[in-house]
Amino acid sequence: MKECYAALLKRHKSTTPHINGKSGGNKMKRMTYILLTVASMSALSCAKEVTPETNENLVINPNLVEVTLTAEGESEDESKAVFSGYPKIAWEGNEEISLLGLKTGNEKLTTTSKGHTATFTGYGDKTDDVYYAVYPYDSKVTLDGNMMLNVTVPSVQKATAGSFDPKAYIAVAKSTDKENLYFKAIGGFVKFQLEDAPSVKSVTMVSNSGANMACSAAAIINDDGSVSHGKPYVDGTTSTSVRMEGTFETEKAYFMVVRPQPYTGGITIYIEYKDGKVLARRGESELFEPYKSRNFIRNLNVLKKAHFKEVTDKYSLYLMGYDVEVAGQVINLAKNGPATLITSDSASKGLNKSGVYFIDGDVEVTFNSGITNLVVVGNNPTVRSVVKRNGVSYLSATAENDVLIMENVEYVSTANIFQFNQDHSFETIAFKNCLFSLESGMNLILSNSAARTMSDFSMTDCDFQVKGTVDLIKMGGSTINSITIDNNVIYGESELTGFTIMNAKTAKLSAVVFNNNTLYNTTIGGTKADETSSTDAIFTAANIKNINALNNYIVCSNSDGARFIARASFEGGSIGNNFYVRKSGTSTAIYGVPGTMPDWVTEQPAVKAAPENLTTNWDPANGNFKLGGYTGVGATR
Repeated sequence: MKECYAALLKRHKSTTPHINGKSGGNKMKRMTYILLTVASMSALSCAKEVTPETNENLVINPNLVEVTLTAEGESEDESKAVFSGYPKIAWEGNEEISLLGLKTGNEKLTTTSKGHTATFTGYGDKTDDVYYAVYPYDSKVTLDGNMMLNVTVPSVQKATAGSFDPKAYIAVAKSTDKENLYFKAIGGFVKFQLEDAPSVKSVTMVSNSGANMACSAAAIINDDGSVSHGKPYVDGTTSTSVRMEGTFETEKAYFMVVRPQPYTGGITIYIEYKDGKVLARRGESELFEPYKSRNFIRNLNVLKKAHFKEVTDKYSLYLMGYDVEVAGQVINLAKNGPATLITSDSASKGLNKSGVYFIDGDVEVTFNSGITNLVVVGNNPTVRSVVKRNGVSYLSATAENDVLIMENVEYVSTANIFQFNQDHSFETIAFKNCLFSLESGMNLILSNSAARTMSDFSMTDCDFQVKGTVDLIKMGGSTINSITIDNNVIYGESELTGFTIMNAKTAKLSAVVFNNNTLYNTTIGGTKADETSSTDAIFTAANIKNINALNNYIVCSNSDGARFIARASFEGGSIGNNFYVRKSGTSTAIYGVPGTMPDWVTEQPAVKAAPENLTTNWDPANGNFKLGGYTGVGATR
């Protein structure tokens, strides 16, 4: 009897129906009805004779019977179509459908025949009064106690030239006599062509009103055979957008499947190109007429570039599911979760919990201490959004390795800006185009514990106004993978008493990149110039495996001792093309590294006196900084 059990568990793979027929001059699928005939209802006599040791988890339904079902497709006669907007369908071999009932648990039925008439075979529970079916076969489809089929219109669909993603075309059927199934598609179709199609990466359509365009929801088959949609189920997926991605061809039509409804307020279309550019066009008219939505084709014709505008708003791109680069890190909706847009009309203007925040340029928000996994983006690229904190901005990392990413932000704080207060590592801390003001004794990043470390730190295109004694990064005896300081301006209104970028004399760094920076009035502190001093270098650590310091413009004064870019033990790197300035009346010397010059140091320049025309124009709030004298080194704005 074991052969019976094997037959019950047998499953097959499938392909999908192809287009056969025309719809408004375009070939498309349609499944108007399928005739189901039960050819054999012989009950299986399989008994559970296997031993518990080998089959203790095997559950057999004794009422499953083998059935042969005949499915009949629509005639090829064009006049049979109700109207030209309906797609039509023909069966191919190895098609699969799901058969369900209150007792039939999603059985897979398969056909090996082709054409408008096909024969399906599989199993069904003989005690069910009603059969339900779903095309194509989906192992996740269920039938609940209210006789609703829980199905999913996918939010991401594969581009298929001349057709639609086979997994997106979903049709459902109900048979009360267990002989006839009338399949009806549950989606609507949006047809389009693309100009310059080979350069397109994806096409996204978004509901302007916030209505769901794709979701996991209930498909209800009414007594008259019509199909309606229930609410999305609680644990299902909802999406106000549908994206089609893949390879696109010129002069080929593509059909996006969406949840059928008029979409009052229209849709916005986003076209993403392989070069990273995104174009958008907003339409206000309804996508479908109320009585022509399910299984209806809305033809948008050719989407031409001239009718679209480029999108530079990062929040819109993130909302559409595109990859967005923030401070050199790639974030997206799938990986980082929903984002909060803070506008002047937002009820809350605080960073109250972990997550992704986009802040309009004219809005000031507050930082609530103890946040992990925080991404903050000033949404207006021409204006830095303001974030304020009264007191220390504590970071509470967790065992999952958290991130702090900020771009286009002005951060105002009365104490240390980011101070670790948990014994865990931060995976990534990254800043881009940010402005920080540091009073004497303050730090940008502070952790006195070796356990509170960070894997990677980067600071690009940022401006710092500093006073007195300042350490940008002050760490305990930790191991840090990399530090990148590139194209930043660090400015002291008056000569500082002491300054370092990295003060971690017991820490180990794998790599340091210090390129294209301008440091003005940032005198390196300390009074010693010997090998044991830990306060006479811009970077201080126990070990730096590799360092690259190129094209920096450093103005340093008020000390008679020699100063260095880095003090540590080294293994390799490159230091070169840096311009060092001391103000007249001082004898400060600035060197690459202390001690004997290693072979990899390409430059140990002589100290140069400040040119008479050394001037500054410090206005970082408006994006302006100018340091006169020499070009080719320092930050570029």
